Amino acid sequence: MPSEPSSLRRLPVDLEEIDTCASFTRDSWDEAGQIGFVDTETGAVHTLSVAALRAAEDGDEADSLSQWERDDYAQAVTILEDATDRYERIEQWETGEEYRLMEEFAEASRNPTVRAQLLQAIAGKGAFQRFKDALTQWPAIREAWFAYRDLAHREWIRDWLNTLGIDPVDTSRHTPSAPERW
Repeated sequence: MPSEPSSLRRLPVDLEEIDTCASFTRDSWDEAGQIGFVDTETGAVHTLSVAALRAAEDGDEADSLSQWERDDYAQAVTILEDATDRYERIEQWETGEEYRLMEEFAEASRNPTVRAQLLQAIAGKGAFQRFKDALTQWPAIREAWFAYRDLAHREWIRDWLNTLGIDPVDTSRHTPSAPERW
């Protein structure tokens, strides 16, 4: 049976840049932080300083901003004044999803010692830091974790972009490869 033609638009999108924007910590949303947007017409990813975005939202002049924030200010004004809803804000990764990813990775380990230590590391408060610390014992497994996480993030990003009507062509500089079994 022939498949129906896709209603998704193929656009070049830097999935790595979207992942970076989605990875900003909640603490970075202060004036020194950054916020990302994807242009649903071109696939361009725009990373703006919070200070520039707030100044544009408040109608303030860009004079009080640093030079790089002034460049962001112009793009922030464009995004805020757009009446077509072509710019979609890139939301941060959900903590619960990130935790489940760590748990899946730990449970998938073929090494019982690694599996036990990683699962112990993610039990209770402070799980993210303990997981990171535990991985320092095994450099190859740490690299496998980064590849595993990056591939999962890219799949999530593709799914999100599909909801926006975009079939992304990844233009990232680095494309993670599937990790070897760990």
